[in-house]
Amino acid sequence: MAENVYIVGTGHDLQCGVNATKDAVLAFKEEILRICAHYQIEQLFEEMTIEGLAERNVQSTVCQQLDIDIPISHVDMSGNERMSLSLTDSNAASWLFRLNATSERTTTLREIFHAVVGEVRERVWVARILAKGKYPVLLICGATHAKSVCDILKRLEVKTRILHYDYGV
Repeated sequence: MAENVYIVGTGHDLQCGVNATKDAVLAFKEEILRICAHYQIEQLFEEMTIEGLAERNVQSTVCQQLDIDIPISHVDMSGNERMSLSLTDSNAASWLFRLNATSERTTTLREIFHAVVGEVRERVWVARILAKGKYPVLLICGATHAKSVCDILKRLEVKTRILHYDYGV
């Protein structure tokens, strides 16, 4: 199979170039450029949304600032998309309230809810990547997602390799 997906897990602050030193951001840029050239990347995807950029008070990610001729897409679900699927914190809170959960149980249930939301989001990313059908692909995502997204792709028999589980750490 010709499809190749390469994954770089990292922190979203570094991905957006905030709360990181200039040297760390420069090293990240250089690593992304190296990966794109070495693996002849045709499409770059990022776990990011307009809301995620706004939360960090930036207009673009580090990758979007690179001078490359590679299409870059944000694959994460927007706040509206999450809301339409009842995958928001407010839905989790109302669900927990209906259960009349104790504070210790509430914490566990909230963690379970967020894990399920993460799994749904990862499957959406994979669907969006596969829908483009242009390979090789580089996916930049949060470090906590690198392995699970890789596992999903491998179950679909897509050749996948994690280049960094948590770049910058």
